[in-house]
Amino acid sequence: MQTLLDFATSKDVRIDLFPYLVLTDAIEPALCDQLVAEMPPLETLLKGKEPGNNKRFDYTIADLRSLGGTSLLWQDFVEAQASPAFWKKVVELFGTSINTLYPELEKKFGPISLWKVGHRYLDSHETSSILLDAHISVNTPVLRKPSSVREAHVDDPLKLYGALLYLRPEGDTTKGGNLQILRYKDKTCRKFFGQAIDEKYVEVVEEVMYKKNAFVFFVNSINSVHGVTPREVSNTPRYFVNLIGEMKEPLFDLQGVQENIWKRRVRSFMNTHFKEPHA
Repeated sequence: MQTLLDFATSKDVRIDLFPYLVLTDAIEPALCDQLVAEMPPLETLLKGKEPGNNKRFDYTIADLRSLGGTSLLWQDFVEAQASPAFWKKVVELFGTSINTLYPELEKKFGPISLWKVGHRYLDSHETSSILLDAHISVNTPVLRKPSSVREAHVDDPLKLYGALLYLRPEGDTTKGGNLQILRYKDKTCRKFFGQAIDEKYVEVVEEVMYKKNAFVFFVNSINSVHGVTPREVSNTPRYFVNLIGEMKEPLFDLQGVQENIWKRRVRSFMNTHFKEPHA
């Protein structure tokens, strides 16, 4: 089974902002078409929960193994994206960048090429250096007004990497839902609210369209800022595969760059109630 990095080469890796790559055709088109055709029903991916409005749901490897609900093709594909073979490809393409960003990791766990790979929610960090996962993910339909499922942010500091493969179904003409690669306007002036950051602190460098077979992989760091553009009202879900490599301990600290919550609330109140009318 193909992995999402099989067609990638070192020439695809970009390191000027943070280590990442973008592929427009990550896997064989016929395989991608078959995955779209065999996408599990929305009810399966929701696992009995209400869809809500533009909410995200993930069907993990642990879900797949315990609940089933997918085709054999999907089972094999998902397992391949969280396998030792996939990790080997990650190391081949991003090993140097990972060691540059986080030199302490090899001191703790040994050479990353020799790390033992486990699976999230199935294995533990006591027996595995890194826990991988591959989700069948969905953003539910946008029912009321255009909205972003998640604006500018960095991923959980426990994650060493993140990635996604877009699987836009045929006939979906909805505008929006693209991934934006962002950078700080000024690294000395940045304030987070949890993992989110106000758009005033960042600017767009690249936008990856929500298009079938488009793939983005990035090494997670405090500089790996990204977000999703608002999606217009639509009855069509947004589908993708999401990949994660999780460590036992956080890789970077967001606490020292948190915005004061009370200042944020006062500013929001002032903007809402005392903002001057437009001319």
